Amino acid sequence: MNDSSGSPEQDQTLRDYVRVIFRQKFIVLTSILVIMTVVILGLKLRTPMYEASVKILISGEKQLDSPYYKEMMTMQDSEISLTQSEIVISEPVLRRVVDVLQLYNRPFDYEREFASPLKRKLISFQAKIYNKQIDRLQSNLQFTYNYQRVIEELRRNIKVEPVKNTNIFAINVKDYDPVQAATLANVVSRAYVIFDLEQQLAELQQKYGDKHPMFIQLQDNIEHMKTLLSGSPITNGEALGSENVKIIEQASIPLMPKGINNKLIALAALFASIFMGFILAFLFEYMDQSIKSPSDVEKILGFPLLGAVPIIGSIKRMTINKDNKKTSKRYNVVFQNLANQLRLMMTIKSFKTVMATAVDMHEGTSTVVANLGIFTAQGSGKKVLVIDANFHNPTMNKLFNIPDSPGFVDVLTQETSLQDAIKSVRPSLFVLPAGKTTLNPLIFLDSSKTREILEKLKSQFDLILIDCVDSNSSQESCLLASLVDKTIFVVSENHTRRSVALRVLNNLKEHKASILGVILNKRTYPIPKFVYNRV
Repeated sequence: MNDSSGSPEQDQTLRDYVRVIFRQKFIVLTSILVIMTVVILGLKLRTPMYEASVKILISGEKQLDSPYYKEMMTMQDSEISLTQSEIVISEPVLRRVVDVLQLYNRPFDYEREFASPLKRKLISFQAKIYNKQIDRLQSNLQFTYNYQRVIEELRRNIKVEPVKNTNIFAINVKDYDPVQAATLANVVSRAYVIFDLEQQLAELQQKYGDKHPMFIQLQDNIEHMKTLLSGSPITNGEALGSENVKIIEQASIPLMPKGINNKLIALAALFASIFMGFILAFLFEYMDQSIKSPSDVEKILGFPLLGAVPIIGSIKRMTINKDNKKTSKRYNVVFQNLANQLRLMMTIKSFKTVMATAVDMHEGTSTVVANLGIFTAQGSGKKVLVIDANFHNPTMNKLFNIPDSPGFVDVLTQETSLQDAIKSVRPSLFVLPAGKTTLNPLIFLDSSKTREILEKLKSQFDLILIDCVDSNSSQESCLLASLVDKTIFVVSENHTRRSVALRVLNNLKEHKASILGVILNKRTYPIPKFVYNRV
């Protein structure tokens, strides 16, 4: 499976976008994992609540003239809703509800009975803290503190909403127990009606006194309504209330919890996490300034791509033995193609000496050169010499299992002959190791002796491949680049930074280097084959 190299003018395709997603798959998976973990944890800590509703009609009719009712009739729906919502959750109404249902006896960890095992642990911890706070209070204040807490908790669970374009509003009450939710809603609505009747009773008493028939009748109505505060269902006639405020629909037991189903929330979170993962993937891709694909080589570096070497197993092991048949087979194909291309270019452009260099030592230049030497020499009848000019970090002796000295440095210092330094490792393949030195290599590289040796080697070998130290930290590669026929620049996918690669290439060109092309090393194929073939 190979990705197309692309061209500078090539537009982004669906495959390019899919490649980004698979290349940044750890970002995508991490995003999904984090978001889903948070959401699932939140759902585990979410105790289902049931909501019961009572509908009340405000007619504005009155048993006596009162500015209160006149103003009510001129209010907008929103103003009526705000006014009534404040009355519904007022202290007098809520106190009556708490007293009738004895909510002050409800334990602090009431929710625990309905919560998940994880939430129960949190509730138990909170209950311990609350009990410690209560214990610090004087005994006469403990009941008052708990009573006020119950009122505030009840207030938070009540919501008053207007029914649009009507004089009707709904009292919605939530509780963990559906039966208790319906009971609370009915008691709150009836306590609200009683409060309204009591306001009318007070006004009647001021105007007519407590012997007036209307006062007595209204007082009887209030006492009757108080008998209905248990919250159990009553007839519609009993639930009507006063002429001004009428209960037109009592609360029934809710069958389903309030809010969106947990499964739907989890599903929505999954899609959101995937979407967020994709956004982060493209963001990280944009922020990553490394060479990421064959097309980057031509578009950004401006040189032809000679080939892309995949990252599979260990190249070092492959050059020595054939234990891994799958790895060996894939590398056979890659390097055989590179070797064929190199031989063809040698014929067309008539060169013999090729130096390979890179930005730094982690690009894998040595292993690329070693494999190029192996595959160019085998079956071609051409004599190939691999020279290790990486004096700071010699590698060829390890790759080909040969002594590290005498070597190239010994030849340059005239301490040994070429014949003694060059080792035959395979048919038609020879290696000149780096040798050992404590001196600065520039001292003996920057001499006529180096040019003389290279010219002599040209007469003995068909192709000379030179592995050189990284170009970013040393001038040795620039010096050698001016002495050889061609230079190959090796970059690593997702490692070599674009700006550094461009700087090194410009430096090489300033030293008269003739760039043959670029090899992309450690190439990855993030898109699975079954997906790649369909996009």
